[in-house]
Parts: sequence; C-alpha cells; structure tokens
Amino acid sequence: VWLKSCRRLGPRCRPRPALRRKATRVGGGGTMARRAKALMREAFEKWDDDGNGTISRDELAGVLKQLGDFKAKDVERIMVEVDRNGDGQIQYMEFVDWLMRPVVTAGAAALLSTAALLCRAESSTLGDPTAPEGGGEKRWTFGAGPLRLEKALPLPKEHTIAAWVLMEAMTEDWSQVCGDTRDGWGLSYGVSSGGHLGVQDPRLGNDPTARKVPRKTVDEPLDAEPGSWALLVFRGMCESAGPSTHGCTECLVANDARCLRLLGTVPCVGAGLVVGEFGSRSPGVAAVASFAVWPRLVSDEELRELFLWDAVRFSRLGEDEAAWLRLNRRRAPSRSDEESEVLAARLHAAASGKSSTGVLDVSNLKLVDDDLPRVLAAAEMAYTDVSALILSGNYLTEEGVKAHLVPFVRSLIGNFRIDLRENADINCDAGAPLVEAVAGLPASWGVSVDARGTGLTGEAMAKLLNQTPEAQMAVMVAAREQKRAQEQCELYVSKQAEIEARWAAEVDSGPGDGEVPDGPPFDKFPDGDVEKLKSVRKYLAKAGSDLYDIGERSAWDGLPNNCASGQLIAHFTYLCKEVELRDISDFTLR
Repeated sequence: VWLKSCRRLGPRCRPRPALRRKATRVGGGGTMARRAKALMREAFEKWDDDGNGTISRDELAGVLKQLGDFKAKDVERIMVEVDRNGDGQIQYMEFVDWLMRPVVTAGAAALLSTAALLCRAESSTLGDPTAPEGGGEKRWTFGAGPLRLEKALPLPKEHTIAAWVLMEAMTEDWSQVCGDTRDGWGLSYGVSSGGHLGVQDPRLGNDPTARKVPRKTVDEPLDAEPGSWALLVFRGMCESAGPSTHGCTECLVANDARCLRLLGTVPCVGAGLVVGEFGSRSPGVAAVASFAVWPRLVSDEELRELFLWDAVRFSRLGEDEAAWLRLNRRRAPSRSDEESEVLAARLHAAASGKSSTGVLDVSNLKLVDDDLPRVLAAAEMAYTDVSALILSGNYLTEEGVKAHLVPFVRSLIGNFRIDLRENADINCDAGAPLVEAVAGLPASWGVSVDARGTGLTGEAMAKLLNQTPEAQMAVMVAAREQKRAQEQCELYVSKQAEIEARWAAEVDSGPGDGEVPDGPPFDKFPDGDVEKLKSVRKYLAKAGSDLYDIGERSAWDGLPNNCASGQLIAHFTYLCKEVELRDISDFTLR
C-alpha cells in the first residue's frame, strides 16, 4: 500500500495512512490493524537488502530508484525525515513511525492555490518581472512606482497578506508593501524608517488638513539586512459587525531558521478598503518576488510551510537546514572547542561539589539528546550542592526528555528546578510524561520545570511551573537551607585552617628523631609547653616501640604526675575535632 502511494504521490509527499482508524473485523478473523502491521513488516524486510535489521542510505537509494526518478538530494531528504536518532540507519520502529506520522498541513502549494490573489514573479507575466544580470530569482522592481493590479481586491473582515520582499536601506519614513491606488493617501501596508511593520489608514484620523495619513506600527523592528529577502505577513481581524478599521492587524516576518516571528499587533485593520497595487514609491522595499492575499486568517503552521517552500530559493536557509525544519527540528550546529571546554568544566565542577551558586548552568551550549546522560549524571552526583539545572537555549527534543529527563525527575528527593526554555524542538509529546513525573512528587518539595518556548501546550507548561503556595514555600525553605549550608561550609574551612596550623606547630617529626630523655624532665603534664609536649610524645613513642617491638622495659620508671592515659587522650583528641580522621601513625604512636 505504501509503495503504491509513493508512485502516485511522488517524493515530496507522504501518504496519510488509515491505520489510526478504529480496527474493524475483516475476513479470516484478523483486524485491519493486524494486517497493516504485517504489511509494514513485509515492506521493511524487502527494503532491508542485507537482512541486518536496519535500512541503510544505500538500501533506501536502491529502492527509491526502482520507484522513480529520485535524485541524491531526495534520498537525503527522506533519510533525514525517517532517521529520527541520526545514526545513519533506519530501524524498524523509525520506519513504522514515519508511516504512521500524520500529515499536518496540505503544504504550501495547496495553500497558494486557495489565495484570492496570487502573483509570483517566477511564473507571472504581470508587469514583466525580470532577473538580475548576475543571476538570481525573478522579481518586480519599482523604478516607475508600484505595480498596479488589473483588478483591485476588497479586503474582507478577516484577511492575510504575505509577500516575499527584497529589503534595502530606507531614505524616507515609509516604504509600501501593498495598498490602494490613492498615491500614498489611502490604505497602505508597509515598513517605517526604523524597520517597523505597520498600517496606514485614512480612517484612523479626523483631521482633513493633516499632511500625512495616520499610521500605526509595531514596536519590534524587522531585523532584516539590506539586500536580503524576507517573507512579510499582515494578518487582519475586524471586530465590528461590518468591515471597518476597528480590530487589529498582526505583523509577522520569516527570514531565518526561527521561521515565523510575531513582531507585534497594531490596533487597526484595513477591512472594507481595497488592495490595488504592490511595491513601493520610496526605497526600503526594493523588489517583490511573490504576493498573495487570502480572505481568511492563515494559520501559523501554514505560513511556516509557505516560508519553507521558498526559503532555500531566496538563500534564507540551506537545504539541510530546511529539511530539518520541515520535520519541526532544528539541526544542531557543532560545538566549538571553547564551548566544549566550558561544558566539561561546568560538569566537573558540579560533580566534584564545587558549585558555589547551587546551579548547574549548561544553557546555550548546543546540547542534543545524547548529551543529557552525562549532564544529568553530574547533577545527580552534585545533588546536595545543586538545586537547579539550566538547559535553556539548546537543541533537545521530546525523545531526550522522555528517555532521560523524565526518569531523572522521578528520582528527585527534594526541591529542584529545571529550566527548559527555548528548546523549540521539544513537541507536545513530552508534556504528559513530564507532568506525570512532577505530579508524582510531594507538593511540598516544590519541583518545577519551566518549559516556555517549547512545543508543550499552555496547560502542560502551567502545571510544570508548579506555582502553588506549597511549592513556593519549598523553594524559600530550600534557598534558606542552601545559604545556611554555605555559611557552615565557610566556617568549617576557616576552622580547618586554624587547626591545621596548630597541628603543624605541635607535631614532632616522629619516633627516634632526636634524643629521648632518660627520665621525666618535669614534674607534671606540661600543658601548653610545646617543646615539653614533644618530649612526652617522643618518650611515649620510644617506650612503646621498646616495649612492644623489642620487648624491653621503659627507661622511665613512671609517668609524670597528672599524666595518665586519659590526660594524653584528651590532649590528642582536640587535634582530631572537626578535622578529617587521621591515621594513628600521624600521632607518632603504634
């Protein structure tokens, strides 16, 4: 079934299998799901030419060549899509997952086919688009002013406008993307001199003597370099009963691996007016290669597909990068030597108990799922010293979360905070296991996971933040305990240094070094006299050696007054207090 679908749909599409339907009884006592499973296993074994249990890149290429005219880049694109763990081999479960994966959108081609107005320079004769002499994509330029449409298009209450534009340095305060034909005095969607998208609408003002059309722009700028292409999107929503300016317009841009970005919303909409031209009368929008209008709100997912459709062609993404993004994945760049050294140093410091802040911060170090085991191992070894793990700004996926992070959360035994922000490759599949792991811990521990900027649902992110009164109290208690522990450690270190100095001043060099007196040179225990204390120790060491090693009696007939064994033990004990245990030979005793 899958092979037939490949022949029919071609390499860019994949069939939507009907295997998720409720299983129905079929002849012979089986089920549809059981038959499908057998078919998938049979297809996998046919593709696995050498029978080693995996499909290699060469085996995949061989099968695809039998199906049609597949090129090397097609093979690579399919390999990236199927090989989820990136080991260069397709396992059976990866193969099944690929077949079972639902198709989210109909694709950019289908989206463009539903546009109420579509102008693409690569295939249009409108206005005679040209390509630059040095090579590049065909585009419309506007030396003679904006390009007028054959028929103006009225904007309904809900609409979406998208245009691929070539940016250039601006010399005036407004550069139009599209608008009506009133020579700058009517409706206009465009860019202000600071790179802010916005809307000009004469209905926004009541002053007939005003020299400029009222304008609303967003606060965040485009962040597009002159000479580069960008997909600009205006998505309008009218809130009144009939078309009017009452509503809002979302301004979005897509020009790099971040794909679609919302720059802001302006409190007006061009509903009820018309779009009769596109292009600019002033520098800013240098050229347009594609222009489309839809009489509805196009979703973020559809606009993302639209960007990926042309991003490689307009040099905004590489082919490999675009292939990963089509899988809702970013390709993790390689870590530099400096970044690897920073990662190793932070893990070593945490594992050896030398984390002074109580935080293991490995953010923005290009971590992938395979890095998680050693990061979590360091956090486990440093649990008493580390109460927060910062993993934000990396390239983790839901597979790594489920395989490594969820078991780690379940093993926690106290307050802990995990920061997963801006790991955009983690999709909603990781939400339920993480929520279950956190919910399974006592609420008084205050364990929390910050998953903002991931693909988790808003409900899951709210539960993981765990901002309950009990959790907040646990965080405060943990902070106090951590501060108290740090103060105790500092006090211990200072006392240790003092005791070490005292020990060094009073210890002698060992038995047999120097002369041993024939008898007690003093009448009672010489408390506080360093030199006499050394004499006592030397005599005890020599006498003990003679008595137990050689068998001779001590030269001293008796000990000084008040010099019983208890007195000696008390003297030696203070040297051990709050110091690591020492071997008995350190006291020159046997």
